[in-house]
Amino acid sequence: MLLRTAMLVSALSFAGAAAAGSSGTKEVVFIAGAPSHGFMAHDYLAGSKLLADRINAVPGFSATVYYDEWPAREKLDDASAIILYTDGADAHPALPHKSELAELSRSGVGIGMLHFAVEVPKQKGAAEWTQMIGGYFETYYSVNPFWRAEFRSFPAHPVAKGLKPFQLTDEWYYHMRFRDRLQGVQPVLSAVPPDETRLGNDGPYTGNPDVRAAVGKNQPEHVFWVSETHNDATSPAGRGFGCTGGHSHQIWAQDQFRKLVLNAIVWIAHGEVPPQGIESRRPDVDELLGNRDPGVQDEQVPPNFNRQGLADEIAKMNEP
Repeated sequence: MLLRTAMLVSALSFAGAAAAGSSGTKEVVFIAGAPSHGFMAHDYLAGSKLLADRINAVPGFSATVYYDEWPAREKLDDASAIILYTDGADAHPALPHKSELAELSRSGVGIGMLHFAVEVPKQKGAAEWTQMIGGYFETYYSVNPFWRAEFRSFPAHPVAKGLKPFQLTDEWYYHMRFRDRLQGVQPVLSAVPPDETRLGNDGPYTGNPDVRAAVGKNQPEHVFWVSETHNDATSPAGRGFGCTGGHSHQIWAQDQFRKLVLNAIVWIAHGEVPPQGIESRRPDVDELLGNRDPGVQDEQVPPNFNRQGLADEIAKMNEP
C-alpha cells in the first residue's frame, strides 16, 4: 500500500498547534495503521481521528494523526505522547523503529498502545515493549477471545479519575506478559473472563496450559494498565499504557472507556487529569461511520447499513 501523507485532524487544529507549539502545548502523535480487518473492525484511522479530535479539545493539547506512515523523527522529538493503533505481530509497523521509540520513552515521551499494537514477537520487541508500556501480548501465553467484561472498581490513580463501573464486549486480550512482579505497572481495568474463554486448544492465540489452569478460580485478568519507569534523576519518568480492547470501532462510543483512554493519553504526556476525568462528546452514528480511507473498498459503509441498529447499540452500551 502506498504511503499516505500525514493526515491532520483539521486545518484549524494544525494552525493552532503551529501557533502554540513553542508556548507549552503538549503534542500528541497518533500513528494509525493500514486497514486489515474490514468495516468497523481494527478501524485504526477512524478511531485515531476520533480520539485526536477529543484530545484537541483538551486545553494545552494538540493532536496529529499519521496514517500508514511513520512520522519523521523531528515530529516525534516534539511529541509529549505517541499513541500507536496499528496491527501487531511480525507486521508491526513500529518494529523497525523500536530503538527510536525506546529512546524517546527513556527521555520522558509517553507511549500508548491500543489493541493489536500491544503484540510483538517475543524475540523482536518484548524487551522494548516491556520497557515502554510495562508488558505485551506474547503468543502461546496470552489469548485473544471476545467476551463481555464487567469493570466494577478502579485503582486510586489519575487515569481512573471520574470513572464509573461499566460493561463492554470486545476482543479483550488477556494473560499478558508483564514486568516481573508488576514492577512500575498499575492495572486499571481488570475483570474475570468467562471460563469458556480459557478452554481453547493450544495455539499462538487460542489457549495454553497456564490459561486453562485458572478455570473455575474466578481469576481477574488485566486488560488495561499504565506503567512508569524512572530512568535517572535528570529525565522525567517514562510513562506508558497498554489497552487490549479496541477491536470493534463502536466501543469508542462507550463514555467510560473513552474517558479512560483520554485520561491515559493526558497522563502519559505528563498532563494533569482533572478530578472528573476528561469529559468528551459521545460520537454519534455519523461520526462512527466517517473518517474512512476512500481508497479501501472494505472500509466503506455497506449499502443498506442498519444505522438505527448502531444508534441503539450506542445507547445500550451506555446504560447504567
